[in-house]
Amino acid sequence: GQGNGPVDAAVAALSELGAGWRVLSFEERSTTASATSGSAPACAVVELANDGKDAAYGVGIDNDIVAASIQALVAAINRMGRPTAAGVQSATQWAA
Repeated sequence: GQGNGPVDAAVAALSELGAGWRVLSFEERSTTASATSGSAPACAVVELANDGKDAAYGVGIDNDIVAASIQALVAAINRMGRPTAAGVQSATQWAA
């Protein structure tokens, strides 16, 4: 998918499956002080809505902020339940 950043692009790609997810809020932070520049693990928190009906939060932690963001997105999708679009059984299939 295309978007103005990695999370927006991931949501756009997943929405092409027909699920209609929308990011309501997104936040990222470092989890510890960095001993060297850019080495602190990152935490991403996303609030995701499904067609305006359900909303869920997801959290991801990784040394790469993009990976943490995608983990948070997948966690939020999983908390909402299994997507039904295109016969997908679990959003964790997209995390591989």
